[in-house]
Amino acid sequence: MKQAEEARRKQELARIEIDKSRKEQLQLKKQQLEADRQLSKLYTDERERITRQQHVAEQEKELAKRRENIECRKIQERQAQENAKRRALKEAERLQQEQQVLQKVKQEDDIFAQFALKEIERFKAKGRGGTNLLKKAINA
Repeated sequence: MKQAEEARRKQELARIEIDKSRKEQLQLKKQQLEADRQLSKLYTDERERITRQQHVAEQEKELAKRRENIECRKIQERQAQENAKRRALKEAERLQQEQQVLQKVKQEDDIFAQFALKEIERFKAKGRGGTNLLKKAINA
């Protein structure tokens, strides 16, 4: 009987050991699943963080490009205004020179007309004719 009781006791101890081992295995599996879940969450969080950083970097890059385009446009507009001003100044200078030339030509015409009138008067005073060419030149 002692042997049967000893065998039962050994079986009971073996069953307790098996139960304990199963519980430990279940606990380890549960811990492993929790660790996997946490690792998965960390991975997902990290991917989201990286994605946000990339998105922010892309937005900053696009914003910088827009600023650069705006600055280029301002420079082009300023250059266009400077070119228009330079052309206007050149045109004004050309017109002024043209005006001076016309004024000089008019002065020369006036001097010639005065000379021609004096010559016509001189010819008339001497009683000579032949002033038709001078009169035509004055009226031309």
